[in-house]
Amino acid sequence: MLSIRDMIKGHVIYEIGSGDRISMWYDKWNQHGPLCDIISKRARYEARLDDNLKVSEMIVNRKWVWPDGWEDRFPVLKDLGVPDLTNKEDKVMWLTNNSQTVMFSTKQAWSDLRDVWPSVVWKNVVWFK
Repeated sequence: MLSIRDMIKGHVIYEIGSGDRISMWYDKWNQHGPLCDIISKRARYEARLDDNLKVSEMIVNRKWVWPDGWEDRFPVLKDLGVPDLTNKEDKVMWLTNNSQTVMFSTKQAWSDLRDVWPSVVWKNVVWFK
């Protein structure tokens, strides 16, 4: 699985329901990608923010609770809309090669990740048993 992690990274997207299962830092739940690519582990450590923090834990009264000065230090945070947390489960979605967002399935993942070779004229000559 680790060998294909980089291949699937751009395809996996999270749809927020309750926000209880989505990593604040490592999951792609917003248009900018994982926040760990923008906010260093060191910055999170200095702010005393847990590495395992969930999206729902950073929202209070429908507002982000960023550490002081973070919106100036990391301007992308100003662009993040506050998700509406619901009682629904968080969902793992799949971004297809055609840029459509669908429910994750192994069938779709296989279709998007496999190498497709053109059909050859002599394919019916080869006999397999």
